[in-house]
Amino acid sequence: MMESCATMFQGRVATLAPGHGDLFVLTLLGDRVLAYEPITVYDRAVRRANELAKVRSERPFTVKVLALSGREARKLLGISGGISSLAPHEYAELREQIRANCIAALETCRDPHVMADAYDVLRWLGAVQ
Repeated sequence: MMESCATMFQGRVATLAPGHGDLFVLTLLGDRVLAYEPITVYDRAVRRANELAKVRSERPFTVKVLALSGREARKLLGISGGISSLAPHEYAELREQIRANCIAALETCRDPHVMADAYDVLRWLGAVQ
């Protein structure tokens, strides 16, 4: 049996741990958004990224797990290219995930800074007046 001469790579994981006031965790593989979730699942997102990084590939890759505040999420959605270049239905799904995450933060978090940030994001999305 002949072995392949192709070099196989295992992925790596880069994380940005949550800070005070972070609302979301964004998981990326290259320029692809894999998940946009509430910050409460950050540890689960890191575990999933580590499992994904075990996959062998012909090219090196990095799975990024980033904690984001509401302000950072607004900036991210407002940039040209990247996330704002998603297909219309993908962009709509992402906006809906963000809306749901903010509502969950308002219902479960008692930190006034986080609550104010979540409310600002909802207002920016047009979900509240």
